[in-house]
Amino acid sequence: MKERSGPTLYWKLMREAGEDGFTCLDIQIYSGAGSQNTVRKYVNFLVAQNAIAFVDNVKSPKNSKAAKRYRVILESLQAPMPKHPNRAANYGRQTKQMWVALRALRNFSLNELAASASTEECVVELSNAYAYIGALISVGAVIALKPVVRTGNRWKAGVYRLKPSANTGPKPLFVERKAGIRVYDPNRDVYYGEARRAA
Repeated sequence: MKERSGPTLYWKLMREAGEDGFTCLDIQIYSGAGSQNTVRKYVNFLVAQNAIAFVDNVKSPKNSKAAKRYRVILESLQAPMPKHPNRAANYGRQTKQMWVALRALRNFSLNELAASASTEECVVELSNAYAYIGALISVGAVIALKPVVRTGNRWKAGVYRLKPSANTGPKPLFVERKAGIRVYDPNRDVYYGEARRAA
């Protein structure tokens, strides 16, 4: 019976790699994981837990970029498992990172935003980038320079830009979804569409 892809299988493959080490792409290929990003999240967790250690950079067979190689340093047959994250806190952290990237990027696609905003400790999920930019577009804080276009079975990514007047300071625009969508600007202490100060 084929083992189900996930942290348990990832850890088994990492241990089997021994001193030769492994890259995220190696684990994705041999585990059958649907996304290298899924493996990378687990690798970042293991690094933070001192379960694996960075070895060196190796040339990736997929592109010219170097891939990080790691090796297991924790003697454990059982796979270290991350605790259930605080989703609200994690989303808040991703929002802060997206806001920093938004202010630095002139134009961007959602994939570019998620990639630019991600760190080894906190990977910005594409779905969160989609939701955040969608909310900011709805209140006019972000403008769509080029819409998403479908050609046959392919989608061409949209291109977006933070509106200069919305770049009000270092604190990220906060999206509320209790009754519809409201966007609060903590730098000016106002809600979009409201001239008065927030109550």
